[in-house]
Amino acid sequence: MLKDMIQKWLPFLFLSLLIIWWISIKIAQPLHQLAYYTENSTENSQEEHIEKVVAWYYEAIQLKKSLLHSLVFLHNRVNYFMYQATTDPLTKLTNRRTMDQQMQNWAANRVPFSIILLDIDRFKRVNDTYGHSVGDEVLKFLAEQMKEVSRQTDICCRFGGEEFVILLPYTDKTEAFHVAERLRMNMESSISPCGEIVTISIGVSSYPTCTSEMTKLIEQVDECLYNAKKSGRNRTIVFEPNHE
Repeated sequence: MLKDMIQKWLPFLFLSLLIIWWISIKIAQPLHQLAYYTENSTENSQEEHIEKVVAWYYEAIQLKKSLLHSLVFLHNRVNYFMYQATTDPLTKLTNRRTMDQQMQNWAANRVPFSIILLDIDRFKRVNDTYGHSVGDEVLKFLAEQMKEVSRQTDICCRFGGEEFVILLPYTDKTEAFHVAERLRMNMESSISPCGEIVTISIGVSSYPTCTSEMTKLIEQVDECLYNAKKSGRNRTIVFEPNHE
């Protein structure tokens, strides 16, 4: 009887185990996929992959929704903090730290570029006469003028205080000079937020034509800017290597 019973029920038992095993895989599969994509979410955006996970029962559906919500929130916060860390809060231009990183990256990849360093003439008088809030508006006005004369590949930066930088990849110093002059002439022909014309002085240099050292490149444009101030302001001076 025992032998007959085993022979009779063994196929059903085997089939039952097979069905249980198949159902277990189906239950575990969405959980496994969600766990995998969540684990890799710090390296790449996985929202699209999570969206495609087939969650066919309540617990998996709720877990999928929660993961998507959490990942979207996390990535938004990360992007926000990255933006805050790389952007000047007043002018919305790139900050000094990001500018230095970009220059180092271009130098490491042998990308030739030019640098324009500019400074607002007599900016202290603007602050003393009209107040710092108006001075801030003048800085933002200059930032907008910089964006207007720049190409999409150029990087506009706030160097510090009333000093600003434009980085121009694959641009020689002659082309950079023309960009600087367009900006300077735009400023001298426009009424700034303080109600009067505000001019700028500019220095120009380039990598690697003038130097292959980033520190020296900054020194060169700073020297040109100083000479522009010294020789009467509201002018652009280009660094000449033979005058070094």
